[in-house]
Amino acid sequence: MNMKIVFFAEYDNEIPIGKNKITTDLSILFDPSISIDAFSIHPYHWSFELTTQEVGRDKYLLRYAMGSLCLLDCCDAELVIPKSRRGKVYAYFSSPPCADGIYYSKYSVFQEKKYYDAKNKIFAVGDISESHGKCVEFVSGQFAVINDLGELIAIYVCIDQ
Repeated sequence: MNMKIVFFAEYDNEIPIGKNKITTDLSILFDPSISIDAFSIHPYHWSFELTTQEVGRDKYLLRYAMGSLCLLDCCDAELVIPKSRRGKVYAYFSSPPCADGIYYSKYSVFQEKKYYDAKNKIFAVGDISESHGKCVEFVSGQFAVINDLGELIAIYVCIDQ
């Protein structure tokens, strides 16, 4: 039996505020980091993760995106973040996830491509051509695109100077 993950947005102007930084090894960090649980969702690859905070037995709040060596081997692209609203993004699981993490791509289709726009300092992972869905800024400078089926389509991260 495959686990099903559904994403849901709840609009709210109260989101974590901070900066998205690139480290010398081309990793992305959110500063200040937020207290999270040990569980993370990996929609693209082990090196890119969405950290979570448990709010119910099968319900997790996305806290922020981060990753190791994220900017290596990116496709060059002119990225535009879709029109968005601020809010909280929750992941609902059909059964409780294991404590050491879930690789989301095993359970639903997620386009395994990553992009970087050096001019605008935007990193994206997923399907950036997806024209429908809700775009939610869930932490300052980080955006999740969710389609009408509750599937995660893309993540955008604006890198602060």
